[in-house]
Amino acid sequence: DEGKYLETPTSLATQLEKFVDHGWLNIVGGCYGTTEKHIHALAQMVEGKRPRRRPEEAHRAVYSGIETIEVEESTRPLLVGERTNVIGSRLFKNLVAEEKWEEASEIARRQVRGGAHIVDVCLQSTERDEKKDIPPFYEKLIRKVKTPVMIDTTDPAAIELALTYC
Repeated sequence: DEGKYLETPTSLATQLEKFVDHGWLNIVGGCYGTTEKHIHALAQMVEGKRPRRRPEEAHRAVYSGIETIEVEESTRPLLVGERTNVIGSRLFKNLVAEEKWEEASEIARRQVRGGAHIVDVCLQSTERDEKKDIPPFYEKLIRKVKTPVMIDTTDPAAIELALTYC
């Protein structure tokens, strides 16, 4: 009616007090139709009451392959299998050099069976073209492991290519 609240200052304060008491509000106030008396009633109602407490933000770390891992106290330590790395594993390096993709990807599966939560994959080498090795290796890898894959390279184009398989 003519831009005025039908609520009285007391009834408005009583209604909003339920929200304040439940800890749902940080701010109370009025808008079109409220009067100085409404605002005064609200101010009296909230006097001495605490605003809503913001819940503590939980900083979550979530990693995803086909399976998802959320890092929590119960999942620590998080184990990273690093044997699928041409720099750190002579066996893996030789299998990649011989283009034995099935056997190379089996190393990842063994790491997961051994408890790895994430598989680190590094195909970057001065001796080979990493971007040519990614497709045949990742085609086998994604059929053998469901865990998240850590793409271990410094080449942005190789990262983009590897991500198309993850």
